Order: sequence, then structure tokens, then C-alpha cells
Amino acid sequence: MTPINYQSLALGNEAKKVNLYDLSTSTGQIIDKKVTINSTLYNMSRYTSLIIFMSFFNIGCHQGDNKNQNETYIHNNGRDTITVVLNLVNEVFQGSYKKNSPGGVVVTGDISGNVKGDTLLGSLYYTPYRGRNKQRKAFALLKQNNDYIIGNGSGYIYMGIPYFAPETLTFNGQILKGVESDQTK
Repeated sequence: MTPINYQSLALGNEAKKVNLYDLSTSTGQIIDKKVTINSTLYNMSRYTSLIIFMSFFNIGCHQGDNKNQNETYIHNNGRDTITVVLNLVNEVFQGSYKKNSPGGVVVTGDISGNVKGDTLLGSLYYTPYRGRNKQRKAFALLKQNNDYIIGNGSGYIYMGIPYFAPETLTFNGQILKGVESDQTK
């Protein structure tokens, strides 16, 4: 009788013991061998199924009709120049804001917010001229034909969220004219 040979096929820390039957002996007798089989294959199938699930989840979240519009608008009154670059996606907007004034005064910042009909309400997170710390203030645009009008009013900040007092918001400020896409490059 041949001695039982224990073989270890362990590739990791976890291992499972399984009884295998060897039918390859010349006498046809079944010899019981205990072989250690690693559960790495089991873990790999779990990770593979997790990766497949996450892939389907990611694909599902990114499908749909996303109306993505990139637009550039400029206001120039001879002294001041305001440039606003908007990225509109469905009911949300984001972009950049830059104001150049005489004497090399430059104010730059990021704008973001929600689109409500023909009005864009959000915030401007900007660095004031010669300022060290960024500040946040309320920002509003009203779409009129192919242009936007910058809103003015009493801006407040409540719990870190800037907003205009509803009675004070007026759209009699600077008019941002649309720039053709060939000129933006």
C-alpha cells in the first residue's frame, strides 16, 4: 500500500481541505488523498463579480441625455472687461469668471449653481484683487436672447450658502455678449 501524500496548493493565507479520489492507480482502488485547495479561486470570483457589478453601475449612472453646452460671454465697456465661461449641463451650470479693470486689477473666480428657467442662480467663489483668501458671494444671470445680464442685489450668506434677498434682485447690470466658438480658440 502506498503512503498518502498530502499536497499543498495553497497560494494565500486561507485554505480549504477537500477530499479527492485518485482513480489512476493500476489496481483500480480508490485512494483517499487530502489536498489543500486555496480559496483564492473563490475570492477571485467574488472580486470579479464585484468589478463587473461596479462596471454596470458606473455605465448606468452615465447614460442618458446630458445637454452639455460650453459658452463664452464677454462684457466690455471701454474700461472694464468681464469674461464668463459657462458649462451648462441639464439644470446645473459651472464655469469661470474674470474681471479686468484699469491699473492691472484682476478678479478671478469660479461660478456654479442651478438653472431655473431663463435664470442662473448660484455663487461666485473668487479671489479679490490683492486678496489672499477666497470669498464667496451670490451670483445671478438672466438669459435674454443670446446674451446674459448680470444680476445685482443685496447678497447674504446663510450657513455658507450665498443668496440674494428676493425683493432686491434686479437685472439692470452689465450685459454679457456671446462669443462665437471660432473666436474662443
